[in-house]
Amino acid sequence: METLTTTVSRNLDADVTIVVVQGRLSLSSAATVRSVLAKCIAECPTALVVDVTGCSVETNAALTVFPSVARHQDAQPSVAVLVCAGDDTFHRASARVAVGPVPTYPSRNAALRAVAEVQARQQRVTLRLPPSLDSPDEARRTVNDACDRWGVSDLAPAAVLVTSELVTNAIVHARTEIAVEAAVRGAFLHLRVRDQSTAPPVTAEEPWDPTLDHGRGLPIVAAHSAAWGYVLNPDGAGKLVWATLRLRPVLNG
Repeated sequence: METLTTTVSRNLDADVTIVVVQGRLSLSSAATVRSVLAKCIAECPTALVVDVTGCSVETNAALTVFPSVARHQDAQPSVAVLVCAGDDTFHRASARVAVGPVPTYPSRNAALRAVAEVQARQQRVTLRLPPSLDSPDEARRTVNDACDRWGVSDLAPAAVLVTSELVTNAIVHARTEIAVEAAVRGAFLHLRVRDQSTAPPVTAEEPWDPTLDHGRGLPIVAAHSAAWGYVLNPDGAGKLVWATLRLRPVLNG
């Protein structure tokens, strides 16, 4: 029996994760694919590109793994799932029904071009900062101004506080150049701070004191975010710490 393998690569600059699936995709091996893709989605990239050009599909029912992982939890922005497959049999009508609303492309480059087009239409701001004591203030101003421009000024205090803590942590612990990004993704404001250290962020053991407006790092980030996490760059060139803030409240019923 042919073994199914998955290879994950992350482009932190482009905010895209690529998963290459090779082997026989069956109902049983689809569970492995689902687990890998779910983990990638939890890291909250803009897009997840799944390359199945090296797959043979045992049954079209196995293809339902892609629309199933495209359904995300309410606590994070939607991650676009795109599938690329050069095999013509993948595009048969029955296969298309199984894949459902997940877009498919003839090549990985075509899928990545589609992702770039989506990102170009997003409300997004980026800046690079030195490991300076002035950098948190510049990051705060940039995020605050962006919230005003995007019509989400009510979220600005929390977004500014989270950004300040992420940037301060990077300055104190990584001591490298920092890249900051804020973007509106669906019902969420997505904040990202990248540095050149591979040391993972550490949450303080002491309980967070809500009377403090700085210096408590990740407890403050967690308290003001719907979700947060980090991704290590696989080439050893640092990490990315992200946090998401909900733009609109959850409506029950």
